[in-house]
This record gives sequence, C-alpha cells and structure tokens, in this order.
Amino acid sequence: MADKSLNLSYKKVINSIGDKAEALRVVQRSWVSFRDEYCGDLLVNGGRESAVDNVNCLLDLTKAREVEILRLVDDSKRYISPYYKSIRIMKKAGYGEDEFILRLKKIESDSDLWVEYVEKNCNLANKIYGENFNGCVARLNFDKLF
Repeated sequence: MADKSLNLSYKKVINSIGDKAEALRVVQRSWVSFRDEYCGDLLVNGGRESAVDNVNCLLDLTKAREVEILRLVDDSKRYISPYYKSIRIMKKAGYGEDEFILRLKKIESDSDLWVEYVEKNCNLANKIYGENFNGCVARLNFDKLF
C-alpha cells in the first residue's frame, strides 16, 4: 500500500518538474539502494522479530520518502517534519538556529548510501525550491533519528 502511494506521488512529481525529472530518478535510485541496505540489515542482524522489523522499516522509510518527494512541489508539505517544530523550540530556549543546523549536519552516518542519497536529494531540493543545502542535510539527519 505504501509503495503504491509512493509510486503515484513519484509519477505526479516527475511529471511536474520538467528538466529536473532525470535528477529525481537518480535520487530515487539512490534512496532505494539506501532503503534496501538499511532495512535489509534488520533481516541479517535481527532476531526472531527481524521479519516484522524489516516490514516496519520498509513502511516507515517509504512513507517518509513520499513526503520528501511531495515536498519538492507542494509548499504545504515542506514544513511537516518535526524538525521545524524542534527548531522553533530551540529558538525559544535561546539556542541559535545555525548552531542547531550545524550540529545536525555533522552527524556521521555509517552508510555511504545514506550520505549519497542525502547529497543528491538536497542538491535537487535546492534546485527546485531553493532549500538551503545544510538545512536540508540537517533535516534529513534529524528525521532519520526521529
């Protein structure tokens, strides 16, 4: 079900971004590689519940990816991540947004596929709607931790 919804959203966005469609295809292939590696590790390294954990992982990542794809063309989807609420909370607590973003951007990943996906996705988001690259990396790292 989540795959079907993701595929419909993907087609909608591909058809609406013109000359950037090929870049989205590249990003999507990168994301699929990351998803398969990340969730596949649960099957290899998991216990008795590894199959359930794998299905939940696939479902969660697929839903998150659909939001990320829709974010490219739909302003109303751009700020639904808990990341933005956290930034507002940190600002109210007296912390600077730039420091928050820098710390999240610096989070290391043990997956080269994650790093590749994030870089490609954030470059595309910057080209389509001007999202700040560092802010995008921080948001994706935050969402992955959340």
